[in-house]
Amino acid sequence: MNFQVFIITGLSGAGKSQSLRILEDLGFFCVDNIPPKLVPILIDLCLSTNGKISGLALVIDIRAENFLEDFKGMIESIKYRKISYKILYLEADEEVIVRRYNETRRAHPLLKEGKSILESIKLEKARLQEIKNLATDIIDTSSFSLKDLREKITATLRSSELNLKANFIITITSFGFKHGIP
Repeated sequence: MNFQVFIITGLSGAGKSQSLRILEDLGFFCVDNIPPKLVPILIDLCLSTNGKISGLALVIDIRAENFLEDFKGMIESIKYRKISYKILYLEADEEVIVRRYNETRRAHPLLKEGKSILESIKLEKARLQEIKNLATDIIDTSSFSLKDLREKITATLRSSELNLKANFIITITSFGFKHGIP
């Protein structure tokens, strides 16, 4: 059995949740905002499915307590088990992230520590630098559409030792012109 783990991390507002949805569409079992200490337990549970779950995608970011220390320990655990993994680090220009936060109702996770969204982003960048150095892939999503992000993630999977399941999805929409175009 070829089990694989895809870890998505990086700056808040850079597209981690969207990336997780893309990986779910590609056949990965996905978990958002999981503390790094729980990942080895989750891997054991996935391995106990006898191949029913062959890919695990996780979003792990600054929201987790003791993020940096626990993240390093999690990676060491994955390496020790000889499990295939990738760390995808997402980033975007500060102005883009500020705009994205202004378009949503969500608050930046470090807003309480910073005085503004921009200061919170700079603080997060500084804290994540060591994690960024561990990343196998870094993607700047500043100018990406959702389609661009999907293509980049798919290309990243194809260029790695991680297996990309070929899912073929057809969407059929039925409508009547008298009700308008869907």
